Amino acid sequence: MPKTLLLIRHAEAEEPSLAQKDFDRELTSSGTMRASRIGRELAAKGEKPDAFFSSSAKRAVGTAELVGEQLGLVGQHIQYVDELYNASPRTLLDFFTHLADRFEYAVVVSHNPGITYLTEYLTGAEIGTMSMGSAAKIVFPFAQWALISQRSGELAWYSDFTG
Repeated sequence: MPKTLLLIRHAEAEEPSLAQKDFDRELTSSGTMRASRIGRELAAKGEKPDAFFSSSAKRAVGTAELVGEQLGLVGQHIQYVDELYNASPRTLLDFFTHLADRFEYAVVVSHNPGITYLTEYLTGAEIGTMSMGSAAKIVFPFAQWALISQRSGELAWYSDFTG
């Protein structure tokens, strides 16, 4: 079976401040609404992931939980991975190429710039910058995650869920 990867950039978070670690920034009310909308629209599209991973940063966790809730997934289906926090494209690629092949459709919530660079690297598409609360669906024509490499996937769609 072909592999499918849905990359989601976390929704809008609080502005950085000296009084708070970047890792601990929460979603804003606008970010909360956007994350729920992402989940509703994914559910309406019939998206059914069998693996769901997220950065362990608070804004990514909040996004993942709201998206997962709308997809009918409960918290234990989302795996929080420290290495996905502000991960470089290389770290993200290494993570994906080591996924178990029993998974056919994986969702990952992570951060820029790594998530945008990886999307462009894998597809050859020019996205620019993935906005907060956007997603890119990539389909690969093979049955092994280890085969993912530069321009090996097709960008099925990209959405910022604004309209």
